[in-house]
Amino acid sequence: MVHCWSLGIFGLKVVTQAFFSLKDTKTPLWVSLGAVIVNLGAGLMLMGPMRHGGLALATTIAATFNFLFLFVILVRRIKWF
Repeated sequence: MVHCWSLGIFGLKVVTQAFFSLKDTKTPLWVSLGAVIVNLGAGLMLMGPMRHGGLALATTIAATFNFLFLFVILVRRIKWF
């Protein structure tokens, strides 16, 4: 599990830096705010049945949402990717 989480953080860092190099700082901001909302919603839904494991899963879901959404936007923005 530690390896998956560290790969996700590395991937998110790379994708975010790609947006910064394109001089676009607003897109990662808005996607991150969406990930916070996903984290909050998933945390509230999963906290009851899974307790603290649900909160960990909600964080993983939000981080995956953040990475995938930014990656899709980046691929669409850079045609030659």
